[in-house]
Amino acid sequence: MLRGMGFDNNTYIFLASGKIYNAEKTMAPLLEMFPNLQTKEMLASEEELAPYKV
Repeated sequence: MLRGMGFDNNTYIFLASGKIYNAEKTMAPLLEMFPNLQTKEMLASEEELAPYKV
């Protein structure tokens, strides 16, 4: 869908979801198309994320 909207592989994607089941496999196609994908775990420290952990 993002490709169809004109986004290219230089686009930064910020993923704010929780844990993704089987992420290595299910996210591989998205990571291949958009290698600049970032998650909140990549951007925030453990201390910053601590209040949101269950």
